[in-house]
Amino acid sequence: NDFYDAEVMALGSSYWYSIGMLIDGGGNDSYNLAQYGMGVGIHLSLGAMYEMGGDDQYHSRHGVVGATAHDLSVGLMVDSEGDDFYIVGDGWGGSLTNSYGLFIDKLGNDLYATRGGAGYSFGKARWARGFAGAAIFLDLEGKDTYPKNVAAKDSSIWISSGWGIGMDLPREVKSEKEETFTDVEPTAEDSAKSLSELYRLANQWEVGSAREEVARSRKAMLAKGTLVLEFIINGPHTIEKDDISNLDSFLEKLQDEENPLSIHLYGELLGATDHLINEYEQSTEEADSIRDALSDTLRQALVDELNQMLNTDSFYNAKLFRDVEIEEDLLKEVKADPEGIELFRTNWHLLEQAYPSEIIFRNGRLRTRASLENRVLDQIVKAMPDSAGPMLIEKLAETSNGDDLRYFSNNISLLGTLKWKPAVEPLLELLEDKNLEKARNSIIGTLGSIGEIEAAKPIHKYLNADTEKRRITTMGALGALKDSTAIESMTELLNDKFFTVRSRAMMTISGFGALAIPHLLDYIGNEDSDHPESALYIIGRIARNLEKKEDVASKKTIYEASTILNGHLSNQREHMRAEAVVGLYRIGGEETRRLIDARMENEFNPVVLAAHERVTKEMAGK
Repeated sequence: NDFYDAEVMALGSSYWYSIGMLIDGGGNDSYNLAQYGMGVGIHLSLGAMYEMGGDDQYHSRHGVVGATAHDLSVGLMVDSEGDDFYIVGDGWGGSLTNSYGLFIDKLGNDLYATRGGAGYSFGKARWARGFAGAAIFLDLEGKDTYPKNVAAKDSSIWISSGWGIGMDLPREVKSEKEETFTDVEPTAEDSAKSLSELYRLANQWEVGSAREEVARSRKAMLAKGTLVLEFIINGPHTIEKDDISNLDSFLEKLQDEENPLSIHLYGELLGATDHLINEYEQSTEEADSIRDALSDTLRQALVDELNQMLNTDSFYNAKLFRDVEIEEDLLKEVKADPEGIELFRTNWHLLEQAYPSEIIFRNGRLRTRASLENRVLDQIVKAMPDSAGPMLIEKLAETSNGDDLRYFSNNISLLGTLKWKPAVEPLLELLEDKNLEKARNSIIGTLGSIGEIEAAKPIHKYLNADTEKRRITTMGALGALKDSTAIESMTELLNDKFFTVRSRAMMTISGFGALAIPHLLDYIGNEDSDHPESALYIIGRIARNLEKKEDVASKKTIYEASTILNGHLSNQREHMRAEAVVGLYRIGGEETRRLIDARMENEFNPVVLAAHERVTKEMAGK
């Protein structure tokens, strides 16, 4: 439930040859902006915003917000679901000066308020320079409310100037979160599919009609038992462009008319790829930048075709390979007329034998960068933890030399998903390995996920790491480990130059509850502290987290926090007074709130008054 507050050019905005994005994962959020933001592109740029759900409030005093774009730009905004309030000068799917604006609210009963007929709102485009871009406004579901004097209406379609369109669909759609497929069972056709095909289907986006197919495919895949683990951990992977380690040598072998596999592969290449090969080979006199660009394009074209051919037909031709020495086990594989994953594996092994120095061959699905695929991997290992844990540990030893950091990082991430305690000792041994410097954040995070307190002391020192991300990761891990000895060091990070580090410190310290208060008081009392108001915020948050608890210790902590906050209502520093007002208003009763309201009659500072206004609105909505 986030609060976003900005003046101009923020919240997924862009300006001059740039891209700006904001993605919020859900919750009942509040967005406040003066002008230019929430998925807005200005001057040859692209701005995008994606709000995944919740009952949200969007407010802008002037406009040019919410999927509105200006001067050959693009503005995109999607709100997935929830009953939302859109209050703005003008915006929501507008096109100013030859641009493209697309606004989509997918679900919910929404309220839209603008200045009326003025401005460019609800799918309205501006004609300029002899042409116009497109403005599109789509509200796809719910009973919605619009201003009276605009073309937009609930359950209607409207067109603006021939270049803009708005649609409010009269549908009642069930939220995807409400519609689940936990009871769906695989069909006989699903069960007959190969493991690689089921894995591919299981990794689709879970939207629309694909949602049921994904659920069936995942169940059918998991029904194959430990074969799935073998497939993801040790099975063949696709080739990526960077895996062609020696392009010139590969091209030379690929065009070798005495190499039986090359004869087959080169003959199957598309004309476009063959043209790229010729262009690259003739570019020796070109500038390095041009040749590098050609190399990159050619590598991608080659791996795209190789990956497709790996799954299509056997690379083995008995006549062509009659004079080629093949390992006995591989020869048995190719003569067995393999299909599906076996065909892929056999072709993979033939490639390995033909181009051992030209292509880096890596096994397993754990090299993925895709978040969707990582989600499926999590589901697989959770379904078979007792089998997955030992296999992942074994692979940990094989990949700890630093040659394949992506595989290593995904591997230990899965160990963290399983909270696999036997992984703690080997991970601690690898923590200082210089070959794994780039994976050290992953190791620290995994140790936190597993949750064994013995890992706390070895990672404590990384609170002082040089990199912003490592300090953040370390705090998250120590918070997960409940290491109270780290509170003092984390309190010092409230002085960190990075806002992201300070935010993580605030979040993590608040999780320690009453244990953190003495350290926070020391920080507030230290005149060298840069952000004492952050410590005051944490104290208020600690009390707020205990509000529903009835035990004596919790009540005592709330009382202590209230006393501390009350003592800072008269603090000379405006930000301290503001945090005291907000904290007390949230945890106090009606009498406390009346007293704070009365104090505000004599308050002059706009920071404190704005904080009071914000918290009164917040509490009125509860």
